[in-house]
Amino acid sequence: MPIVTTLYMSTTLSLHTAKQRNTSTLTEHTTYWKLDTYDNLTTAKKARVELTKRNHACNSNTSRARALKLLNRSDRGLLSYDGRTHAELERFVCNRRLKASNAARKNKARLMAVLEAADYEMVFGKFMELPAELRVS
Repeated sequence: MPIVTTLYMSTTLSLHTAKQRNTSTLTEHTTYWKLDTYDNLTTAKKARVELTKRNHACNSNTSRARALKLLNRSDRGLLSYDGRTHAELERFVCNRRLKASNAARKNKARLMAVLEAADYEMVFGKFMELPAELRVS
């Protein structure tokens, strides 16, 4: 009888461990493509340190919410406009032919908002002109 009990407990333990492994593997495979939410960065300073490690520009007084938004932009490969001069931002707006009011052109924060909004609204309009082989894969 003790042998059967030991065998049963061993089998149960093995199945339980396998279920745990499968669950974690399943979670990893279904979430690898998602952008990080950075819940572990609980303060603005920690978020700014992470941005600095990535060489992604941010101001020393950047709030946590703004820093998390910049980390998201970094993950997506988008440019940080925080370290840019007013003249550079105006040039970006002109080069991209974006519409910005005169009030926005005088304010660096508004120029950054116009550029960031345009980044989030980017489209690839010539997708259907690509060969079928590229559109499928």
